[in-house]
Amino acid sequence: MHPGFCESIIHVGEQPADFCVVTPFKTLAKYAEETAHQLNMRTCIAVSKFDNDVEVALHILNTEKIKLLATRGHALHILRNSTSIPILSIEYSAENFFETLLPFQNSNMRVGHLCFPGQGLKFMRIAQLLGLRGYRLEVEDRNNIEAALKKVREENISLLVGGFGLISKAREEGFHAIPLLSENQEAVYKVFLEAKHIIEMDALNIQRRDFINTVLNINPNIIIVVDKNYTIRYANDKAQGVFGVISEQIIGMDLGRIFPRTDFSRIMGERKGASDSFILKDMIKREFLFTIVDIKLKGNFDGYVLSLNNTVDIQKNERQVRQNIYQKGKRRYFMFNDIIGDSAAISQAKFIGQRFADSDGPVLLIGDTGTGKEMFAQAIHAHSRRQEAAFVSVNCAAVPESLLESELFGYAEGAFTGARRGGKQGLFELAQDGTIFLDEIADISAAVQVRLLRVLESGEIFRLGGDRPVTVNARVVCSSWKDLVCEVREGRFRADLYYRLTLLRLEMPPLRERLQDMTLLVRHILRRMGMIHKKMTPEAIELLCSYPWPGNVRELDALLRRYCLMSTSDACQIPLLRELLLDMRQTQGILAAPPRTTEAHKEQDLPESGSLRQRLRLMEKKIIRQELARQQYSKKSTAKSLGISLNTLWRKMYAAD
Repeated sequence: MHPGFCESIIHVGEQPADFCVVTPFKTLAKYAEETAHQLNMRTCIAVSKFDNDVEVALHILNTEKIKLLATRGHALHILRNSTSIPILSIEYSAENFFETLLPFQNSNMRVGHLCFPGQGLKFMRIAQLLGLRGYRLEVEDRNNIEAALKKVREENISLLVGGFGLISKAREEGFHAIPLLSENQEAVYKVFLEAKHIIEMDALNIQRRDFINTVLNINPNIIIVVDKNYTIRYANDKAQGVFGVISEQIIGMDLGRIFPRTDFSRIMGERKGASDSFILKDMIKREFLFTIVDIKLKGNFDGYVLSLNNTVDIQKNERQVRQNIYQKGKRRYFMFNDIIGDSAAISQAKFIGQRFADSDGPVLLIGDTGTGKEMFAQAIHAHSRRQEAAFVSVNCAAVPESLLESELFGYAEGAFTGARRGGKQGLFELAQDGTIFLDEIADISAAVQVRLLRVLESGEIFRLGGDRPVTVNARVVCSSWKDLVCEVREGRFRADLYYRLTLLRLEMPPLRERLQDMTLLVRHILRRMGMIHKKMTPEAIELLCSYPWPGNVRELDALLRRYCLMSTSDACQIPLLRELLLDMRQTQGILAAPPRTTEAHKEQDLPESGSLRQRLRLMEKKIIRQELARQQYSKKSTAKSLGISLNTLWRKMYAAD
């Protein structure tokens, strides 16, 4: 490497490297080296000189057999348009934007983000949250930003933020510009995880290609691949045996020679979807059930895959699929002993759940998000007399309304165009003699509510398009984080269905009501992450218990993951934990804050005069006075609520303006 281009190149792991990181920032390179060692990835880390990151990257691409590269800014924009390998972005985090813009909060200042195309979405959201007028200023060429600067002048933008290279150009033109922080360990770790996933998927794809070639030859179905002109490009061994031709003869043959009585152009024109089935006859009048699927490569149509078999074989395959689903339902599910916690609240919930498991009546699990409703549903099934049958789970909010009915109740043959031959079983039938878990039950439509009520009352379903009832024996367990009483009152949920579902009702205790379990939960989450060596002192547990946890255990899990990523030792780091909790409190405050009005929030306005340091000091004092009032003028409680020490509180209260 030319010494004028690059400061240094570091190799981690065995050569050749799979992944390369190019950056002009030494701290970022240090984070990359540490992360490469941590994840055991073969990595090349190049510390380029400013304005030479593109040259360094191209040199490495030409000399080393890497599979993907990560960089940011100008180099990212150029390389994505000039190379064929994946180029990953070391993203600026929301925290980078937040820390940069926080001093200007609620000033209604016009702030612009100099960025390359496709960037700047996080900036716009953070600017809006902080009460700033944000502008995205896209730049195609780092050396030619005049068009963006023209917009700055036209819009009277008073501050610019962005990457170091673009900000330097703006400063040369006399604009007030602040570079974003580049040293972001979390962003480096994230891009390494993305690279690791891509590398693993690439290796997996190679295995899959070999596997598919093997499967196509041992597949009991006949597989034929044709191009858009119906010329055969591939046929498995079964196809060659059935039609009495060898590989050399069938490749390049017109499909019409095998099926001479078939007008494929007409069939393709009559298709209603990308995948359809037809009965076709070959040259000796044998009937085959064909499934025809379009081939699309990179969005472009490239031909068809034809899979054929007789009706008897199809029916056998469908029975095997149903048997596989049944066997899947017998896998190990959560037991009540697997639910972490021995507080009074969670112990009472587990006791009630075990009592409900002895019954066959419908169960309604209610509680906030992240309280473990599906874990309890699985435990109720696993402790019931239905434990040997299937447990079928469906998130009602995740399935489109137009599909939910057919998914739950199935459909009859000929119910609609493209309907499967012989119809399709619904989830209620698949859960026969077992349990069906309907997550987010409050989101089902009125039509589905009516049909669900019939199932609960009669134990019968009608498939879509069917004219005969099908008897089902599946226990119904539902969950909802919404207030179903309110939903009934507002007319969005049927009262008669509500009364049926609330025969057995179980409320999931939120984390704030079971803080006695905090130590056990923290230990369990760290063990599951493989981070049990990370120590948590009683002081740390007490600090965690001071937060209200609106996201419950799921939010606790996210906090601990972030803590483990950012901590630099196994010893408990109280300042880091306090900082993360304070950040969560601020985020919750921003998300929960009402729309700002001119009079209602006059007290919170920034001072209109003085230096930046003076204004920030006055704002701090206002925040402290407000929190003191909320804590009934207890300085110890105020310091704890604000996440600062008592000495820091005293110093900030009585500091000179």
